[in-house]
Order: sequence, then C-alpha cells, then structure tokens
Amino acid sequence: MFFRHLLLLGLLNIYTLANGRVNTIIDAYSMSVSGATATSLGIYSLSENQAGLAFSRETMIAINYSNRYLLNELATQSLCYIMPVGKATAGLSLLYFGGKALNESCYSLAYGRQLYRWLVAGVKMNYHYLGIEAIDGHTSAITGEIGIQVFPINGLNVGLHIKNPTKSQYITLNNEELYSGLKVGISYSEPGLYIISTQFDSDNFEQSNLILAGEYWVFKAFIIRGGVKVKRNPSWSFGTGFKHNQFQFDIGFEHHTILGLSGSISLIFNVKNHEN
Repeated sequence: MFFRHLLLLGLLNIYTLANGRVNTIIDAYSMSVSGATATSLGIYSLSENQAGLAFSRETMIAINYSNRYLLNELATQSLCYIMPVGKATAGLSLLYFGGKALNESCYSLAYGRQLYRWLVAGVKMNYHYLGIEAIDGHTSAITGEIGIQVFPINGLNVGLHIKNPTKSQYITLNNEELYSGLKVGISYSEPGLYIISTQFDSDNFEQSNLILAGEYWVFKAFIIRGGVKVKRNPSWSFGTGFKHNQFQFDIGFEHHTILGLSGSISLIFNVKNHEN
C-alpha cells in the first residue's frame, strides 16, 4: 500500500509538471479549447476569468467531470452555480480532485461586475484542503484570483487573469506551493457564428505557453471547438457543444504528446433568465 501511495504522488507530480494546474475546475469547454479561456464568458468564466461573469443575467448550474490521461486517481468533479446579484453576478463552486489516497477539495466564491461599457472585472476567493493518506497528513490554504476583460471594439475581447498572485502555500507539507500564474488572451467573435482566440500563459510566472483556439456554430444548437498549445507541453484538443432549451451539454478532449488523452464532460442547466 505504501508503494501505491508513492506511485500516486509520482503521478500527481508528473501531472502538475505537465499542466501546472491541479486545484482548478476542468470543464469540457476549457479542455476543448486547450485552456484558451482568458476571454471566456458565462458560467465557464467562474473558474477561468471571473470578469466574464458580469454579462450573465441567468441563474445557472453546471456539473463537470474530467479524467486526466484516463487515470481515476487524476479525476476531477465539480459543481458550479451562478446568479445575478443586483447589477453584478456572483458564483460559487465546489471541487474534488483525486481519490482516497490523495485528494484535494476547493470551495470558491466569485464576483463579476461591469465597471464601464467597455470594461468588466471579477474576483474570486478559494479555500483549499489537501489530504494524503500515506502520511496521514492534511493541510489547507487560501488563494485569490482577479481578472479583467476589455472590449475596445465590437467583437474584440482582451482578457487578463491572475491566479494566486501571493503564491500561497500548503505550509504544513514542506511549503508545497499552490498553482499560480498569469494568462492574457485576445479573441474576436461573430455572435452565433464563430470565435477565434489566442492566449499567452505564464505558469508560476516563470514558464510560458502559447495557445491558439476557436469554435464554430455548425447550426444554432451545435458547436464544434478546437485548440493547440504550440510552445511548452505541446498538445491539441477538440470538442463539441449542444444546446436544447434550458440545457447545454459539452464534451472535450485533449491529447498530450507524452501523457496521452484526457476527457471532460459538462452539463449546464439554465434555471432562470432574469432578463425575461
């Protein structure tokens, strides 16, 4: 059993080196566009750039499940909820990563608001709890996030998101540092037709990556997506989305050149539209 725990710790270390993000929601949309989400809007922006919540005037619930490299020990389940609060939108999320031997939970509160016609901003606070059965250890930490999105002209969106700028750590486990980083993205969209985007990531404010992605509405209810990371940890991704009345179903896949295939599914339910 001890050696199994060591193996799990080794897998987690490889996963962290390859992706840079353990303690974050992995939804099907984000996976299908290789993480080019600095300009994302709606409920998916709850974990990717909270500024994008500002334009959501619906109460929505999303359930996400992902399986990195088809390993149950690297699976992530999450539940997201957003709702308008006055002129802003608030959200909360619950995340569980791993299994009995090694797991992490994250509880988050987010808030996004439009400041000007061309500028929205958002913040998020996270409480992390990590448990490792092999050493009968557990610890916790608090991190923060901040994001902005700027719309200089119709269709153009420039997004900036900073995660854990204070580089918070799990103090009682050898100062294990939680993920921190910066992403800057630009996207251009024609609503109901397509979105093209490019993004620069800086994991832990040190290692960089470049992402190219896009999505296309085949018809009103069906979307196809794809993306590629062209610098550090090269990979490619694809996925689809289907909308019907109040429901939306998304599925995404990502293929890493060394570690193989990952998959994610998301189900969204629009509880209420507050603009109606």
